[in-house]
Amino acid sequence: MPWARIRQKMLDAKRRAEKSPANWSNIAYDPNPPLLEDELSAIEAEVGVRFPDDYRRFVMNIGDGGVGPGYGLLPLRTGLQERGWSVYGLDDPFEAPRSSRECQSLCVPGMHLVTYDGCAYYSGLVVSGPAAGTMWSYVEVAPGWIPMMVDFVGPDGEPFQMKSGEFSAYQAMYDARLLPDNDARRMSFVQWYEDWLDSILASVD
Repeated sequence: MPWARIRQKMLDAKRRAEKSPANWSNIAYDPNPPLLEDELSAIEAEVGVRFPDDYRRFVMNIGDGGVGPGYGLLPLRTGLQERGWSVYGLDDPFEAPRSSRECQSLCVPGMHLVTYDGCAYYSGLVVSGPAAGTMWSYVEVAPGWIPMMVDFVGPDGEPFQMKSGEFSAYQAMYDARLLPDNDARRMSFVQWYEDWLDSILASVD
């Protein structure tokens, strides 16, 4: 895992972006203290699931929450609390929506909340089911959860491009992200986090 590279990018981001307009949520560019493996294992025993390997290693090697997208990475236990009460647990498999005609709630099975992005938007990490290990974003409209990816194709197999800011264009974008052809483009936790760091550093060049 690229921990040394990520630590260096975090230091660069703190030096260059913490006091810049890029830091719109005014967060501190520092990670929280890491979790010990025994602490992490105890939480996993409580919720009945083992978290994806790159996320486990991140919270043990980098930090349990802190600097990150939106208002920063949620500490693991805070993410569990943010889910609130649900009949579904983290050990229940997440089932991806098939299109923007479906609508999922925030507390779907197998989804661990990773960031709060403001205005009821969240980022989540799938921990159970076929999509385990991938990052998703919660939006208030259908389909609720959409997979995170940088580049993806539309129904014609060509790179997808937004045609306008109308709601119908967003629906088309959500549907494109949910296409099976884009499954392999879904981002892991570390890919998503490092992509965010890169975007922050690019914004202050």
